[in-house]
Amino acid sequence: MKTKKQFIIYLIVTFGLAWILQGISIYFASIGNTGLFQIIIAFSMFAPLIGAIVSKSNVSKIGWKPKFKGHVKNYLFSWFMPAVLGILGAVLFFIIFPGLFGTVEDGIIAAAGAEQGKALLDELAIQGISPWVFFAITIIETLTYAPAINAIFAAGEEAGWRGAMYPYLKEKFGTNKGRILGGTIWGVWHWPIIIFAGYEYGTEYFGFPWVGPLAFVIIAIVFGILCDYVYQKGESIWAPSIFHGAINAFAGVPTLLVTSEFAKYRILGPSSVGLI
Repeated sequence: MKTKKQFIIYLIVTFGLAWILQGISIYFASIGNTGLFQIIIAFSMFAPLIGAIVSKSNVSKIGWKPKFKGHVKNYLFSWFMPAVLGILGAVLFFIIFPGLFGTVEDGIIAAAGAEQGKALLDELAIQGISPWVFFAITIIETLTYAPAINAIFAAGEEAGWRGAMYPYLKEKFGTNKGRILGGTIWGVWHWPIIIFAGYEYGTEYFGFPWVGPLAFVIIAIVFGILCDYVYQKGESIWAPSIFHGAINAFAGVPTLLVTSEFAKYRILGPSSVGLI
């Protein structure tokens, strides 16, 4: 996008479409239908791409063709670094709060809720899968195919944010200010589901419901900088899409090692969207 008019149209479409879908997903979350909630949220990720198209941003030139030659290290960084950062953040969280480190059984119940958590544990027992084997399988999934699958949906966001919006903001305000403003917009875009559906942080953390949205803006600024970095290095929208997909894949893994008391501290960690 080149003009202020395009930028305004982009924001109206991107926020309008996404917030309508988020509103619908919030309803399904309120009646306990987490499956439809997740599906609708996944499709809302294409709103930034649609916004870029409607605003007549030149989305054809954002690098749809993956460029592996000379960029293998960047793709490996995008694929695995979110897990590395997630592990380091989780370790630091548990060093600060050692009393919140629990078993996988504790984590499943804490993350999924007592009823659903026990149902999952029962299902694993029937299949002869121990909780620790389940944890190992989850880790393997996040490091192998999950970033690629998630990247398909993440591309909808990355095409709009990093492909169309960030270049405009960086040109108008400079690289640093542009990235900070872009991350702020990206974070605010998530606010309805964070406030009304407990997305990412639940509803029991200290300062609910207002601290969570503010914390997520900080997270979005940081991850936005990293996504923009790999986009510039990789010269293809698939590099940040994989990075974004890898973040989503690993983010909740450390919560499989917490006790039930962690809900109050969820704003801090140990997931990748915690402040620590």
